[in-house]
Amino acid sequence: MSGGTFNPSTAGTGTHPITYTYFSGCSNSCTFSIKVDPQPAGSNANTTICSGTELSYDLQGRITNGVTCDFTWTVANNTNVSGETSGTRDSLVQTLTNNTTSPQNVVYTITPRSESSNCSGGTFTVTVTVNPVIAPKNITWNSNYN
Repeated sequence: MSGGTFNPSTAGTGTHPITYTYFSGCSNSCTFSIKVDPQPAGSNANTTICSGTELSYDLQGRITNGVTCDFTWTVANNTNVSGETSGTRDSLVQTLTNNTTSPQNVVYTITPRSESSNCSGGTFTVTVTVNPVIAPKNITWNSNYN
């Protein structure tokens, strides 16, 4: 506490007893506790899937400080991929289809929220590279080869 102001960032996580003493002719005080819960902390990730297959990505596995979370996400629109949507779940489960012949990236921005304290953490990203399906080539051969 500094200058009569409690700063959770400075105090850190845990329970902090605060004693307030005041004078009004007589001295008096009161004590109470402030609990500071940890903010969820996530880390960025990259993963790769093949076009037309289901992405099933556990978001809790990206939380680096052990806080159990619920998640919401937004997705940057990639017009070359279909199936990506924003949502709310504990994991990203979507079937992505690459409509081109080159790899395409889909970037999800994830917001974690602590299940116990409802505190939001900083956002992190999951970048999914969606590889195209390679069209089979017709191969012919000449059986008259000597």
